[in-house]
Amino acid sequence: MYLFIVPTVSVTPAGFTNPITVPKYCSLDSVETQYSDFSAVPYGAEGYSLIALGAPNAGLSAEPDVFTIGTLTDTLAGADVTALDTYLATANVPSDWVTSGMTWAAAARQIAQIHLVAQAIFGSQGSPIFTGGVTLATAMGSVSTGALAAVNGTGVVTKGVGVGGGVGVGGGGGGSAPTTTFGVFDFSGVNLFLTVGQALEQVSAQFSDAILIGGGAL
Repeated sequence: MYLFIVPTVSVTPAGFTNPITVPKYCSLDSVETQYSDFSAVPYGAEGYSLIALGAPNAGLSAEPDVFTIGTLTDTLAGADVTALDTYLATANVPSDWVTSGMTWAAAARQIAQIHLVAQAIFGSQGSPIFTGGVTLATAMGSVSTGALAAVNGTGVVTKGVGVGGGVGVGGGGGGSAPTTTFGVFDFSGVNLFLTVGQALEQVSAQFSDAILIGGGAL
């Protein structure tokens, strides 16, 4: 199993009426093709995906907007930490957890866990997290746009009509109840003083099952 982080693109393949989102450089990307068969864990609606191929791919690794995960049993050196941290920052993936000495398998699993959180949020709210000025450094209690605004009651609300006897959350008395559950992930224990990045990392730890990808598991 060989892992890469790649941007995603919107394409409308022959025979399709509406566009679909696919990993960049796959066979459905008419601009440039580097691979066909793949497994993927998308980062919700955030424009990136973790993909697995069955063999190394030098052409894909050479693309300037692609990050190649190292051999899974190897450990990250200082230069690896810097490179991964820089790439994840570009992709709006929290990276405070990246440390030298951890294995690439552990790093890949943490990335996949965070991707699963974003995917669950997108499935629930239908909108991206990082929009309207929201960044990894934005405090959760200050998020007023995008998919995570629902957590403090200022965004899309899919359940509930009140909190604590009519005391509103994030908008004064009688406000809408927050939505804190997205699929298997629960944000109810997240302190709203945490940043978006810290919250995504914290909640991602709730998923402890094996993540099946590319014929293997993380």
